[in-house]
Amino acid sequence: MRLLPHLSSKDFTRNLFLLNFGLFLLFAISAVAPSSDEPLLKISFSLLVLSICLPLAGINLASITEKLFQKKFNWLEKLFLATTLSFIIPPLFITLLFSFLLITHPLTPVFFSFITFIFAWLLNPQFLEFPEESLWHSLKKNQVHLLFTTLFFATFTTIIVRAFYALPDLDPYYWLSLYQKDFTNGIVTALHLYRPLFSSLAYIFIKSAQIDSYAYFKYVLPFFSLLLVLPLTLIASFFTSKKEKVIVYLFPFVTGSFVLYSHTPIPQAILNFGLILFCLSLLISYFSKNRFFFFWGGFILAGTAFYHEAAGIILLLWIFSTLLFYKNSLKSLYQKNPFLIALLSVFIILHLLSLFSSVFQFIFLWIQNLFVLFQKSTFNFAYPATYINIDGMSVGWNSPMGVLRYYAFYAGPLFFILFGYFFYFFWKKYPFYRTLSTSPEIFVLSLSAFVFFSISELLPRFFNIALLPERAWGITVLFAFALFIPALNYLSRRWLWTPYLVICLLFINIIGALYINQLKQFLITPPQLYSADWIKTSLPSNAIVFTSGNENLLRTHAQIKTISTNDPLFYFDQRIFFKLLDDYSANSPELDFYYKNFQQQVTLALQNINSFTLTAKKDDLLREAARLEKISQDFQKEVPLSSQKNPEHSLHNIYVYYAKPDARNPYARRPYSQNSQITKEPAFIYDQVPEHFQRVYTYPNEEIIIWQYIP
Repeated sequence: MRLLPHLSSKDFTRNLFLLNFGLFLLFAISAVAPSSDEPLLKISFSLLVLSICLPLAGINLASITEKLFQKKFNWLEKLFLATTLSFIIPPLFITLLFSFLLITHPLTPVFFSFITFIFAWLLNPQFLEFPEESLWHSLKKNQVHLLFTTLFFATFTTIIVRAFYALPDLDPYYWLSLYQKDFTNGIVTALHLYRPLFSSLAYIFIKSAQIDSYAYFKYVLPFFSLLLVLPLTLIASFFTSKKEKVIVYLFPFVTGSFVLYSHTPIPQAILNFGLILFCLSLLISYFSKNRFFFFWGGFILAGTAFYHEAAGIILLLWIFSTLLFYKNSLKSLYQKNPFLIALLSVFIILHLLSLFSSVFQFIFLWIQNLFVLFQKSTFNFAYPATYINIDGMSVGWNSPMGVLRYYAFYAGPLFFILFGYFFYFFWKKYPFYRTLSTSPEIFVLSLSAFVFFSISELLPRFFNIALLPERAWGITVLFAFALFIPALNYLSRRWLWTPYLVICLLFINIIGALYINQLKQFLITPPQLYSADWIKTSLPSNAIVFTSGNENLLRTHAQIKTISTNDPLFYFDQRIFFKLLDDYSANSPELDFYYKNFQQQVTLALQNINSFTLTAKKDDLLREAARLEKISQDFQKEVPLSSQKNPEHSLHNIYVYYAKPDARNPYARRPYSQNSQITKEPAFIYDQVPEHFQRVYTYPNEEIIIWQYIP
């Protein structure tokens, strides 16, 4: 079956050049053409801009990388490089431009992609030439696997995102609200602040490609998993058995929890994406014996650390492994070029390390927390039935069935099979695992798996220290599964049922992820969304809604100003409402809510000044702090009610919103949710004072109630 036509390397080279030229020409035409609200044209423009900003820039950068390192990669390797470069370098360029020059512009990523095109062409006259033999021959060999894997990934992600309209958890609403405000004011997160590349990546989609911010978080970001198909194909090419290839293609589905985090629009999703690429890079290095990909894995971790600081932990483990295995090579390099190495070391200490300040702060903070917690550590053999998380909340799973659900979802059944295999290997002294002392790839994967296994199981059980063990489990199993892949061929011959068992367990993870995702539709229910539409169309634009626990719904879907409290007695004690009303009347919350992020950034910048003593760094931070302070001051001038008494007439547009929690909410049975649920009160206090509160909206069975406050 031929799905792909034959194409020579010269044709392919020419076509890539024409592709660059054609895409930039189309963009130039669309930029000068009259704007249109036609949906098809808007979608076409977004796809054109994204094609230029990310994949095209990635391919051009891969060609530059090939030339700079004097390497020759086959087409799958080059596209793997392009995938990693496209999600790190273009967002990094936007972040650097803003961090040092305070410049943001929607055309910045397009301009950067054009620059990569010029450099790739100048550095390599045979622009983006691929080896003829490996190009379409490999494509035709893998075309069926590529087609079915792409369809499977796309279908799975479509089921995930179409299960409900709301965002899949609480965290995405924070990032959505934050970036809507930031981008409106023409800023992205500076490099030394909190998860900067996540901001710049969103900027490319929302501002450059003009994709609606909600659509980006809800429908676009989860489809990043499709970018893993080609890298997985590269690993699958090292295997001949179809069963083994299927296992490789299912590599991202290590646990149900890991799968859902990978499809949740938060920095954790990009962390998971980067860690998968890191594992694949090490596996490429192991199978091909091309150590370039071992070092490429370090580059992936360094870039991913700017999306989520947890990658910095693994980066330190990778650096330790590199120094351990390549100390002789590094020593020889220093002896040959002592002056150059000394200059490079000074540059790294003075500049590059300061760029990773947020990563180092994250690591130092956790080390500090660990030091404090170790002083009060005790055994907790009841974990995970009962334990306290890092925030001081009781998040135990109460019963034996709860513990079973915990391990089934967070650790997954695959982990226990992998653990059994590893125990067998070490017990039998299987030669493959003797490479632990000779293979840097196996060593760093083993070290990473042990560190995150300690976070997920050993620390909470033997020291009663719970540092997000639920999230650590997914990373633990990811590294353990990566260690399993090199032994897959041996195990398939040793026990013929092994591939079938592993595939079944991976599909159990997939089914579990789909089941939990379906339950998340009850976080924000259809009646709540209906009420949000009613608020948006029926209440005055200057209305203020007081609520408990529904701020994400109201701010995002109803687009109304909201004042929220976490007090569970809010609907049963009117004194809580009047306390909130007094606070609002004394000082309007607009400034505090809409620019809380800027205040946090100023605080973080000033903290950084105390942490770093380099003069240049101090100047940068002082300048950044002054800029953020100016933004807050300018906003205060724009909000006339922010520092004065609210006029009495504004109190006529005060409302109270209640939504009944759904018992099917996956968090409803958790201890922290049960503690906040009030069931003993017979009636709402607002119905008992009709002179001050009047119902204006009621959904059947009182699932939703909205009262208007009457002064």
